[in-house]
Amino acid sequence: MEKLEDVLDCYDICRKRIFRGRKMLMCESQDGLLYGVTESNLSEGRLQREYLVKQYLIQQGFTRVDQLCRNKEGNFLTEDRYHTTFLVKHFFNGRELEVGSLEEVRQGAYNLACLHTCARGMQTWIAEEERKLKEEAEKFEEMKETMDAYQWLFELFAKRNRELKRISVYMRKPGRKGEFVQAYNDCAELFLQEGKQTLECLQGMKEMMEYPQNGIASGFCHGSYQHHNVMRQDSDWATIGMEQFHFGAQLEDLYDFLRKVLEKNSYNYAYAQAVLKGYSEKNSLRDIDYRCLYLLLMYPEKFWKIANRYFNSKKTWVPPKMVEKLSNVVKQNQEKSDFLVKFREDFVGSAH
Repeated sequence: MEKLEDVLDCYDICRKRIFRGRKMLMCESQDGLLYGVTESNLSEGRLQREYLVKQYLIQQGFTRVDQLCRNKEGNFLTEDRYHTTFLVKHFFNGRELEVGSLEEVRQGAYNLACLHTCARGMQTWIAEEERKLKEEAEKFEEMKETMDAYQWLFELFAKRNRELKRISVYMRKPGRKGEFVQAYNDCAELFLQEGKQTLECLQGMKEMMEYPQNGIASGFCHGSYQHHNVMRQDSDWATIGMEQFHFGAQLEDLYDFLRKVLEKNSYNYAYAQAVLKGYSEKNSLRDIDYRCLYLLLMYPEKFWKIANRYFNSKKTWVPPKMVEKLSNVVKQNQEKSDFLVKFREDFVGSAH
C-alpha cells in the first residue's frame, strides 16, 4: 500500500481511502470519485491512443468508461520507488454483468451496440488529433467503413488451421508425455476436422459473401467485450477494460460476447436470442452478419486457444486448469453442434 501512495502522490487526487478491488488497488477521493491503480507495460504512445479513443466516446455520450488519468507531469505512466510502472484510471462502483441472466445479457449486447454506434467517425477524429499533437500521425492508417467479410474470415481460419496442424505434428512426436498431451491427442483430430469443415463452409459461401453490398461494418473494436468488462452501476452500465482495443471488424466484439455467454450457459439457444436481440435494438444485423457469426461459432476457437497457449508456453509444467479447460471443450462440443444446427436453420438457411 505504501508504494501505491507514492504513485498517487504524483496525481491531483485528494485521497479518502485506499482499498483492494478487482485485480487492482482502488482509491476513493474526497469528492467520492473512484480510481483504479494498476501495473502497466504499455507505452505512452499506446496509452495516448487509448485516451483519445475514450475521449471521443465520452464526447459522443458514451460516458461510463474507465478513462486514463494524467499525473502532475502530464504523463499516463508513473514509476514507484522500485521502478515499477503504474497507471491510474477512473473507475466505478458496481458488479459484473450477470451472464446467467437473459435480461442482463440482452442489455449487455445493447450496450455493445451503443459503443459501436458512438464510435462512428472515431478514426478520422483521432487522426486529426494526432496530427495536431504530432504523435504517430504517420503510423495511423485510415480504414474503410466496411470490410470484405470473405477475405477476413478466410485469412483468419486458414491461419488458425495451419497453426493447429503444426501443433498436432509437434504433440505426436516421440517422447511427448503427460496428461495434457494425452488428452490433446485423444481429441485433436475431431477439432482439426471441424476447422477444415469451417473453412470449406466459408468457401461454399464465397460467391454470396463477395457481393459488393455484403461488406461488414469496420471500426472501433473493444477487443475484450465480455461480462467481466461490463459493470452494473445504478440503472446503467459501465464499460471497462479496453486495453486491447483496435480497429477492424466490429462483429468480433459481438462474437466474443456471444461465445462467452453461450459457453457459460451450455449453449442455451435463448441466450443467443437475447444477445442478438439486444444488439439489434441499436445496430441492425444483416444476413451477412448472421452468416459470419455462424462461421465464427462453428470454428473450434476455444480448442485453438488452449492448444496455442500450450505450444507457446515453456511446456515444463501444465497447470491442471488447462487440462480441465480442454476436457470442458470436448464435453461442450455436442451442445455446441446441436446449437449450430438450430442457428443455421434460423439464420443461414440454404447457404450451408
